[in-house]
This record gives sequence, structure tokens and C-alpha cells, in this order.
Amino acid sequence: MADFIPRETQVASIEGGAKLQVIFREEEGATCEVILLQEQVPGFVAQLVSHIEQGQVVPIRAQSLRIGRDFQFVGWSIQRNAADGRRRLIALIDLPDEGRQVTLPLEFSEADVEELRRQLA
Repeated sequence: MADFIPRETQVASIEGGAKLQVIFREEEGATCEVILLQEQVPGFVAQLVSHIEQGQVVPIRAQSLRIGRDFQFVGWSIQRNAADGRRRLIALIDLPDEGRQVTLPLEFSEADVEELRRQLA
């Protein structure tokens, strides 16, 4: 029997949120459906997260951050590199069309920071 390797995943709440339906779909169209009780979801997700390797990410669809699309800055933090004065702005962004929040790190040189200050003043 060949391995079932999904290329697409669809997730939906069912029965008023009491259960979570996960449908895995292969390129050829074959599907595998799994139903989880809502109370099973946190433990299942924690197990999945523990298998994510350093540096692995879920790419942001380019169209999700285009002008005219709905997204929201939820939070941010700034880190400073004492050696060269560079700053890293880490923005937490809600992408409603993707149903998730992502972090977006932005690097700024000291000159970039000064230019931003000038333009925002």
C-alpha cells in the first residue's frame, strides 16, 4: 500500500464547535477525513508543534499582504543590535483570509531608523 501524502488540508468546526473535522487531500483527489473532539485539539496540536524543526515556516501568501486586503497589526516588539545599531521590528499580523497570525521581522539600519523618525515626525 502506497503512503497517503496530502498536498492540501481543510479544517472546519462541526456540531457547534464540539468537534473539529480535518480533511487531507492528495493531488489526485483522494481524501482522508479525521474527526477530533474539541478537547483533543490542544494536545494534538502540541504534539504536531513539537515536530517542527528550527527554521521551518508556513509561507505567507503574497496576496494576503497586498494593499486593499484586510490584515491587522496585533502587536510588535523591537530588538536592537548593540554592535552596529541595527533594529529589528517584529510585527505580529492577523491575516483573516488565512485564518492565522504571523510574525514578520523587519530589519532597519541606523540610517533607516533616522529616516523613519524624520518621516513620522
